[in-house]
Amino acid sequence: MPLLITTLKEMNIPRHMRVSGIYECFDESKIETWNLNDIDVNLEEIGLKGSPTKVKKSFTKAVKPAGKLYEVDEKQGASIIMDSLYEKFIITK
Repeated sequence: MPLLITTLKEMNIPRHMRVSGIYECFDESKIETWNLNDIDVNLEEIGLKGSPTKVKKSFTKAVKPAGKLYEVDEKQGASIIMDSLYEKFIITK
């Protein structure tokens, strides 16, 4: 019985707690947990033996450069910034 669990990158962004949510956490209901004795499964069908992973290709994501460095005066710098904003259609003429 293979299982895949995924998350979104927003998972690690904390949210503000609500008082009603805190009260819900202290509900009397319990979370049911299972272990190997609770499920009817062959040991050869679970774990590494039951679901070995075969990696076909692995790669490291390329690091993007931090940006461009210009050593120009303020007026030329402002012109470079404006040109870049125009090129990316962030602003229009």
